[in-house]
Amino acid sequence: MRFLVVTGILLLISVAFLEAKGRKKSSSTASFASTFGFADKSKKGKKEKDSALVAIPRKKKGAGGGYVASMSKFGGGLLTRVAREMRSQFSSELEALTLQLTRPTNAPLPDAASKEVVNFFNSEFDNPQVVVSILAKLSRKLCEPSVYTKLKALLTVNRLLANTSGKGLVALSECMKSLQQEVDSKVGLPFYSVESVERAKNTADSVGEIEMAELAVEYAGFIFSYIDAKAPKAGGGSGGGKKSKKASATASKTAAVVASVPEYLMSLQLADQTLAMAVSIKTHKNKKTLCYQILEAVKAEKTWLGNQLHKAHATGYLVGSELAAVERQLAGLGIDFVSQSTSDGLEEAVIETGTGGADQVKGVEEQEEQEQWKNTKPKRRKSAKGKTTGKRKK
Repeated sequence: MRFLVVTGILLLISVAFLEAKGRKKSSSTASFASTFGFADKSKKGKKEKDSALVAIPRKKKGAGGGYVASMSKFGGGLLTRVAREMRSQFSSELEALTLQLTRPTNAPLPDAASKEVVNFFNSEFDNPQVVVSILAKLSRKLCEPSVYTKLKALLTVNRLLANTSGKGLVALSECMKSLQQEVDSKVGLPFYSVESVERAKNTADSVGEIEMAELAVEYAGFIFSYIDAKAPKAGGGSGGGKKSKKASATASKTAAVVASVPEYLMSLQLADQTLAMAVSIKTHKNKKTLCYQILEAVKAEKTWLGNQLHKAHATGYLVGSELAAVERQLAGLGIDFVSQSTSDGLEEAVIETGTGGADQVKGVEEQEEQEQWKNTKPKRRKSAKGKTTGKRKK
């Protein structure tokens, strides 16, 4: 038995070594610059930053294979973990970093490694090759058998969304959409497919892992939707002078926020589903678990979505069912706002949401009661000279 185990480990080491050696001999890959509208800086003689971190996925069609796909044959046991650790010794720095981030354990995502990936992305987001490389590697971690690896890969993407802004978010969103249209030859599935996450249920070995697998499916749905909601939308053109440019920029931002309301509402719905699933897991209150970390991350994104809905509501441009849906969400989130809905005759009703959890509608109802009381009072008759001749009847 010992001989078989040792032989298996040696075979895995040799496979990893040959794969690493093959990568070094591979030719340069095509640039993805045209996909995202960025200039190819390699042609301008720019000095590359941390070129060892970049490893572009090959664009191939057909059935998947390779090392990652073969890992599922061994399950999530000792051999797989040993193979992952050995593979990091023969991989690029970026691959080794993602392997460290997504270790198949229930321990939280390491903050140091997470910050390193985020900082590297923010410094190189204008290089499409780097963006593709980072997202492709995280996508392949979704195809590994361990549910904890899948959740950590999703949480890493969440960290990128939370700590990137502007053009970086645009590059992240566009790259994700582009990758989802392609099949990863190493695993035989499209990049960032829900199917790769759903497979965690088939390899779960305990009740706890089954619960985490169900959480992974909900969390993946939220992340894939939230990327579109978080990415800034393109605005309109600007005028001539400085004042007109500022006014145009403000109007463009306002229009972008209003246009994103459907995506905000969808992401909030998926966030609620993810939180409900996470709360049902017994370990969700333990700060040293992955479930607690995911729960806090989704709560933070839900707060951001609520603030965006509040901005959209304040513009006064929302109407109809969309306005009603936004006001329901704001009330549920405990955000103060002035209602613009005209349903049931409650115009300009002030919604006050306190920490006690009760919502009070004031303003209109009190005015209606006062008007009804005034209407019940008898009117005095006036003569031709304008003097009052009648008296109020008792």
